[in-house]
Amino acid sequence: MPEPEFGFDCGSFSVALSRNDIIFPGSRNALLSKSLLPLLPIQESAGAYTLRITHGGDVVCDLPVQVLWVGHKSQPEPFLGSRSDNTRELLDALRPYKGRAISLAFTRRVH
Repeated sequence: MPEPEFGFDCGSFSVALSRNDIIFPGSRNALLSKSLLPLLPIQESAGAYTLRITHGGDVVCDLPVQVLWVGHKSQPEPFLGSRSDNTRELLDALRPYKGRAISLAFTRRVH
């Protein structure tokens, strides 16, 4: 697999799902804000990626996702959201890791 374009280490992983099936990963119940990636332009970082999630060196899942930067009046800056054709599969894979240390790595998909 090619090198990830960007990623996050979540010391205490959290995840939420919106009514329109957008997944919001986080760490310590905080959303992953755009300021965590200051050198990555927001317009260039949205799009089609493969999301690889690892825990303790083991791959939890490796699924295609659509990365979105979402805004909400309750948040001071955009935060990471993703969509997947396999939303339920992704959520089922993630739920056992709530509160644990995991890594998220996003590698751009080439069509």
